Amino acid sequence: MNPIGVVDIFAGPGGLGEGFSSLRMPGSDRPAFSIRVSAEKEVNAHRTLTLRAFYRRFARADDVPEDYYRIIRGEMRVEDLRGDNAREWLEATREALLLELGPESPRLHSEIQRRVMRGEPWVLVGGPPCQAYSLVGRARNKGKTDYVPEEDHRHFLYREYLQILSRFSPPVFVMENVKGILTAKVGDRRMFPDILRDLHDPGRALYGRSNGIYDIYPLSADAAGGAYELGEPESGLSRFLVKAEELGIPQARHRVILLGIRRGLGLKTPSPLVGTDAVSVGRVIRDLPKIRSALSKGDSADAWLNEVERQRRNVLSALSRKRELHDVADVIRDVEFVADIERASRRAPDQRVSLAHADWYRDPRLGVTLNHDSRGHMASDLGRYMFCAAYCAEREGRSPSTNEFPMALAADHRSWESGKFANRFRVQASGSPSATVVSHISKDGHYFIHPELAQCRSFTVREAARAQTFPDNYFFTGERTAQYVQVGNAVPPLLAKKIANIVVNCMN
Repeated sequence: MNPIGVVDIFAGPGGLGEGFSSLRMPGSDRPAFSIRVSAEKEVNAHRTLTLRAFYRRFARADDVPEDYYRIIRGEMRVEDLRGDNAREWLEATREALLLELGPESPRLHSEIQRRVMRGEPWVLVGGPPCQAYSLVGRARNKGKTDYVPEEDHRHFLYREYLQILSRFSPPVFVMENVKGILTAKVGDRRMFPDILRDLHDPGRALYGRSNGIYDIYPLSADAAGGAYELGEPESGLSRFLVKAEELGIPQARHRVILLGIRRGLGLKTPSPLVGTDAVSVGRVIRDLPKIRSALSKGDSADAWLNEVERQRRNVLSALSRKRELHDVADVIRDVEFVADIERASRRAPDQRVSLAHADWYRDPRLGVTLNHDSRGHMASDLGRYMFCAAYCAEREGRSPSTNEFPMALAADHRSWESGKFANRFRVQASGSPSATVVSHISKDGHYFIHPELAQCRSFTVREAARAQTFPDNYFFTGERTAQYVQVGNAVPPLLAKKIANIVVNCMN
């Protein structure tokens, strides 16, 4: 059986595609799926996507050329590829398209027509941009006096799905989006029931005439009741919500997943995702090289160590007036901050350390750690990180809310006492799945404080990528900020692989 084709739209750095393309046929090392076309509009994410498309040109990990590793280690440029590898790179650039869906959709449609054979089984996957649906995005929009939801085209990007479903009739589609899509409204109407209705009959939604029906299934571990029925009570739509932490993903990521199956093709009814034991974030980052945080001004190893010692004295002075926090003060007093190490490390992870999903993350050919450098922090934030990490260690994984901070450690911004950002400073406790990795991690690291007090810093891109289950040989291009955005916007590849397994069972 040949690999099933996949078209990935709104692809980001390629999390969904990575999960599908990594699945192997039962009892074989042959891939079950093959990415034919992927489309992304953001330049850095597209570069990451193209580089991974080059990696995927080789069916087995052993076949990946050393040139790929030289490129991601920064030892050579893609322009220097020669021979067969140059041809594979050219094919990768044809697979990964830099375009924004909408005005450029005709180009996407022509690529689908060229790269997917007529009558061939294939799958459409993707997640339309979520800013209009997310709770944070909606809060921002509400504060804009001139914002008109009906005129925000992002509410209707799902219609790009309808265009492809109506024209090309793929047997299966998978759509992913944020939890907020369940309650998003335009005017007084909830969007989600309308989206389900349109996806159920794309031709009628676009042109007023039906040309094929899709049954739409929830995949959550506790989903019951089969396919969605038009007019189903809105109270039951939460069964489309998938909780990643219940599926062995080291992150509490709640996302809406839709699986559409075209009627009349004899495909099997999908089984829901199977729950499994929780995996803590500590179990997937503990082998990474230790690095120190950095100072936003005047950074050096000596300057950093002097500053954390100064902050230690400040924090201990503030805690001395809080009897209920003396145990936290003891942790801070006893810690030995990491010294004589840099703010970045390319040293390979410690292979002696046991790791959850080790075979998934590790690549013995890589020899380095990628995207693992700390950002610069304000000196005062180092003190707050110090307090939070020690508090979390003594309170069994709970981070302090802002009203539990000594006043001497309070940040100087208006929202501190408003209650709107009560969990602004949050430690990712080693014993639990991490919080949802979001693109805002690119702005500051306050919500992703490393649990090890001695490092006194926020998560690196690689640590966020581990929480998102990207393999270590997945390289994120661009500046650090762009890398964080890519990781935060992605679908966890290991979750996507579990979805791909359901899809292949339906299509077999």
